Amino acid sequence: MYLPYQIPKPKNWQDLETLCLALWKKEWNTKSLKTYGRPGQHQDGVDIFGRYDDGLEFGAIQCKCKEEEKKLTKKIIQAEVDKAKKFKPTIKRYVIASTHDSDVNLDTFVATLCQQNLNAGDRDRKSVV
Repeated sequence: MYLPYQIPKPKNWQDLETLCLALWKKEWNTKSLKTYGRPGQHQDGVDIFGRYDDGLEFGAIQCKCKEEEKKLTKKIIQAEVDKAKKFKPTIKRYVIASTHDSDVNLDTFVATLCQQNLNAGDRDRKSVV
């Protein structure tokens, strides 16, 4: 979808989290999404959590506000996915939302990671990064 305007990158993690909460409430057609925990608490790779389509299955979002000099890496993505797999209840949709610029190497890594998870038996999970 083409948008005739560009939303500026959030300057801090709080603004990114607020933006993601509003966007995914709309995208997942739900009112149940909320921020999960508070800063300093162990969150298992989850910043926003709730039911999508207000059904019985849960989705979660991890927000990564990256400054220009700090990059999102394969190692960070893998670590967040590994933590989210341990989250209870089971997450059926998982998103890592980042202010990092799009990168073909990371996109390929994420696609491969999603395929590996599906092949390993996580067929009922939908992963988006």
